[in-house]
Amino acid sequence: MNLIYTTENSQYSPISHGSSYLYEKFDRIQSFLRSQLKPEELNRLAQPVVNGNNVEWYGMNEQKMQLLGSFPEPLQRQTEQEYLTFIQKIKNITSSLINNNDPEKKAWGNLIKDTFNIDNNMLISDGSNWAIIWGWEFRNQLQFGNSSFESDQIKPSETPAVEQKLEPQQNNQPTEPIENNKPIEPLPLEKPRVDNKQVDESILIDDEAFPEEDENPTAERSRLSFWQYIKRFFRWLAYRFWGLMLLIIYTLLIIFLTKQCTKKPDCSEFQKVERELKFLEGRIKERCSENVELNSENQ
Repeated sequence: MNLIYTTENSQYSPISHGSSYLYEKFDRIQSFLRSQLKPEELNRLAQPVVNGNNVEWYGMNEQKMQLLGSFPEPLQRQTEQEYLTFIQKIKNITSSLINNNDPEKKAWGNLIKDTFNIDNNMLISDGSNWAIIWGWEFRNQLQFGNSSFESDQIKPSETPAVEQKLEPQQNNQPTEPIENNKPIEPLPLEKPRVDNKQVDESILIDDEAFPEEDENPTAERSRLSFWQYIKRFFRWLAYRFWGLMLLIIYTLLIIFLTKQCTKKPDCSEFQKVERELKFLEGRIKERCSENVELNSENQ
C-alpha cells in the first residue's frame, strides 16, 4: 500500500468505539467486508496509521490524493454521487445486521455504520480515483449530495407545484381591475390523507434501522470505567509526548550506567591474597635465617 494523504492528529478528535478507538479496528472491518464488497469498493476505505502528530493514510492508489473540494465542481458532483451509491450499498448490508437478534451481528452492524458515517467521512481524490478517510470527527458535509445516511439518492420535492393560469372572464360582466398594491393570496393546499393502516412497512423498517444515537461525548465518557480512563490517559500521553518520554528514558539509562562505572571495586579478595603473600614471605625469611645459622655452625 502507498501513502496517499496525511492529516494532523491535533486538528480532529478520534472517535471511540467500545473500549478502543474506531480507527484501530481497520483490519476487522476489512476482513468482514471482504466477502460483501468488490475489491475496488473495498479499497475505497483508506488505512490510517498514527505517526506522532500526523495520521498517514495508505491505499492502493499510486498517486497522492487531495481533498475533493480542491477539484472542479463537475468532478465533485460526480464523486459525491458515486459515494452516495456506495453508502447505499453499505446501508443494505448494515440494515439486516442491526435488525438481527444476534448480539454479535448487531455489533458488526453498528461498527460498519459508525465507520461509514457521512458526517465523519471525508473524500479525497487524485482526479480519477477517490477514497474515504474516516475514524475522526471531520464533521464533513457534502456540497452537492444529500448527507442523510438513510437517503440513497438526492430526491426532489414530492409535492407538485401548483400552477394557476389567470384566464379572462368570458361573460358580459366587467372585469375588476387588479390593484398593484394588493397582495395575491395563494390558494390553500389540501393535506393528503394518510391511512395509518396502509403505511408501507418498508418505510418503517428504514426508519427503525438506524435509530438516533446520543452524540453527546459527555454521556459516552460517563460510561467508561476507571481503568479505561487510565488506559486512555497513558495512550494520550504516549501520542503527545513520546519524544519527551524517550528523552527521560535515555537520561535514566545514562545515570544508571554512570553509577555502575563509578562504583568502588570489591577489594576483599585482593586483601586476602595480599595477607597470604605476606605470610609466605615471613615463612621464607624464617627458613632463610635457619639455613644461615646452620651454615655458620658447621663452619
